[in-house]
Amino acid sequence: MTLTQRGESRHPQKGGCPPKNHKVFSLLRWLSLAFTVATVHFNFELTLWVLTREVCVRTLLIGWLFAPVLALAQAGFPTEFPPGAVPVPPDDLQKKLTGRVAHMKYANGAEVRVEYKDTYAYINVGNLADMGKWRVQETQVCIDWQRFPAGCFEVRAVGDVLYAKRATNGEIVAMPLK
Repeated sequence: MTLTQRGESRHPQKGGCPPKNHKVFSLLRWLSLAFTVATVHFNFELTLWVLTREVCVRTLLIGWLFAPVLALAQAGFPTEFPPGAVPVPPDDLQKKLTGRVAHMKYANGAEVRVEYKDTYAYINVGNLADMGKWRVQETQVCIDWQRFPAGCFEVRAVGDVLYAKRATNGEIVAMPLK
């Protein structure tokens, strides 16, 4: 028998809807239960429990509302190659990097130095250093680091300047070679 068949309203006059009537409130039910247990266990006053619950609910609501805004504001660096950037043929890329050192500066402020030898590359990032085998695959440079995660990054050129697209976040960084 449903509530309407019994002559009762779907929404009670006093106390509002019980949380089990709406799936939206399942998280609030668990938060409420957690605060109730804390109230009993630590002998908190009821007003503190209500205020704490309201603060948590407001914080969750603000987080849910502003998550899309924050997601759009993440990319504070270029993610597209500059105009006129062209892929570098594999043989040319191998020749341009072998025996050279690339000094890059990431948008987060990290300064990276990568030295390319015949088959090994050496990297310095702040106080961290690593080495690994490197190779060219089509228009990408792939490095199998010993400690850092292995990966590949795409390289394009505008004139004599090389640009790399970082695999971790898509940031485009200039690779001035010395």
